[in-house]
Amino acid sequence: MRSSRNHTRRKLITLVSLTAVASLALSGCTAAADGNEAADGPTKISVVLASIAFENAYQAKEQGFFEDEGLDVTLVPGGDPAANLAQLVSGEVDFAMVGGSTAVTAVTNGLPVKVVLNNESIDPEAGTSGLVSAPGSPITSMEDMKGKSVAVLGLATGAELQLYEAAEDAGVAFDAMQLVVTPLPGMLEAVGAGHVDTALIFPPFYDIAKAQGFTVIGEPTREYGGGMPNTVWVATENTVETRSDVVDRFRSAMSKAADFYNENYEDARRITGEQTEIPAELLENRVYVERDPAVYVERYQYLIDTMVRFGQVENSLSVEDVLAEGTPTR
Repeated sequence: MRSSRNHTRRKLITLVSLTAVASLALSGCTAAADGNEAADGPTKISVVLASIAFENAYQAKEQGFFEDEGLDVTLVPGGDPAANLAQLVSGEVDFAMVGGSTAVTAVTNGLPVKVVLNNESIDPEAGTSGLVSAPGSPITSMEDMKGKSVAVLGLATGAELQLYEAAEDAGVAFDAMQLVVTPLPGMLEAVGAGHVDTALIFPPFYDIAKAQGFTVIGEPTREYGGGMPNTVWVATENTVETRSDVVDRFRSAMSKAADFYNENYEDARRITGEQTEIPAELLENRVYVERDPAVYVERYQYLIDTMVRFGQVENSLSVEDVLAEGTPTR
């Protein structure tokens, strides 16, 4: 039997977090939508960002793409996917950026949310994230990971699944590792200080880890997740159904931003530095991945099926159950 006490505990923690979010949804709070439809001016909306892949949202604001669509957008720095979802369903924000698997978990747990747009898919050729250990650590390969702790950005994430697949291929039981939710900016410090054995770390901190001599154990996200949605945009079902024009305008603005981002990586590098306060010299080798508004349906379905296989969700569903009508696909 796959499940162990550690795995069951991780699953319970995830369900507790989502249950708390669901209680907000049932309370019927819709503050973000109230009073925003100005007949004689732009529509005011709020958007909460993930701690990664946020640069194109700032470009959409700076380049006037939101303004072109009649949107007055407040960008809210975010972090933990459950916290972003809580802000969405409570009505604090109108759109939220979360992981592709986070959206699936939310839907399977009854949250009234839908994916309205892809943000970033995993590039199988780009080493933007990796599993790292401290300089000089004896942990140098996936075979060494049995019983080791891993700093992760959140539970029930796509990255966690790809870590499980890598461990499985290395002969290590996926539930033999202890996952420790850690804010992205604190991961390297946690590993360096010995609070955790390893970290599954993302840009821009992965590049910093390599520059500082941390050992790269592997790049499971790239190796196993190619084409899967890394980050997606979600809205509540109420927004999708009653404010479809706002959804369409948001999609249009972010699609323009994707094109701009893909042609202006240096501008994205500037935004990364401004929003993270990381010195420019530490971002020189930062790898940027193309933004694609379209959901790669086949790979998203594989992600869902893998979530079922590793017990993150109990019942399978189709990609169509997660997507809002009109979401671009490929």
